[in-house]
Amino acid sequence: MTDARPKSKRADRRIFALTLLLLLPLEVICAQSAFHTLGEIDHMVVWSGVVAGNLFALALAAFRPRAGAIAAVLVGLAIIPQHLGLIRRHSLVRHEATRIVAFAYEAKARSGAFPEDLAEFEYERPSVARYVQHYGADEEAGGFMVTYCVGTPTTSHWYTPKGGWQYYPD
Repeated sequence: MTDARPKSKRADRRIFALTLLLLLPLEVICAQSAFHTLGEIDHMVVWSGVVAGNLFALALAAFRPRAGAIAAVLVGLAIIPQHLGLIRRHSLVRHEATRIVAFAYEAKARSGAFPEDLAEFEYERPSVARYVQHYGADEEAGGFMVTYCVGTPTTSHWYTPKGGWQYYPD
């Protein structure tokens, strides 16, 4: 009976280590992506959550490895699902914005002018249209500007013929 406890604690430590090994890289990817999806300040909040949450799990695991593993999973659940969704949304919206840019250049090649609006543009994924904040003619920008957001409306990505793709984090 006395041998069962040390083996169980050793197994719990292995489970904790494996849990961290699996979750931490995903949490780092999510925290890094938050800069482009949520902005500069929120990105730092996410990073703080990753660091503080995992330090807490690590400290807890020193005395209770199973509780540390549970804490590590809870930290992962607080960060990973939301940010994986934002990463996917960013990819989809960026794809549509790239299609809008191509549409604008094709329209100019046909008619000699960039379109004034997106009335003739057909979204591949209409569900992401709400994240395209603005499209319009803009002579100062080289002809037009398309702007989109992903996680917050104050974090903008945009394209202009003059400046190319740009980003403002807050």
